[in-house]
Amino acid sequence: MMEEGINILQVEDSRADAVLVKKILDRSKLKTTISVVSDGEKALDYLFHRGDYEDMNKYPRPDLVLLDLRLPKLDGTGVLKRIREQEHLKDLPVVIFTSSERDEDIIRTYEDGAGGYLLKSAFAKKSTKMEGLLDIILSLT
Repeated sequence: MMEEGINILQVEDSRADAVLVKKILDRSKLKTTISVVSDGEKALDYLFHRGDYEDMNKYPRPDLVLLDLRLPKLDGTGVLKRIREQEHLKDLPVVIFTSSERDEDIIRTYEDGAGGYLLKSAFAKKSTKMEGLLDIILSLT
């Protein structure tokens, strides 16, 4: 883990889910900075420093991507594949954060290089499962 904290890029089109993750991280003792983009194209713009995200100082390479699968413009699977195709992003930890419990989604994203797969339903309930997000962040950074 970096001394200055963990920089997270959350790719999430649901404002409620983005707020939930922020609350979980705020309650933790982890020092995190979280940037949220609402679709797959914006995620790639952020990662490739294009368009509104050109300034590398303002939008540094994240230490972790928290990626929803069902996104507008380009879905999470497409984003994950594009990340893994890029030499400078191949080692970037990506955790899928989705409502999909489909076995084929889980298998495919791991085959495509995801470092973890978290179900939103586990986090919607106030339970100790919220610690799973923190555990995965710590293990991947």
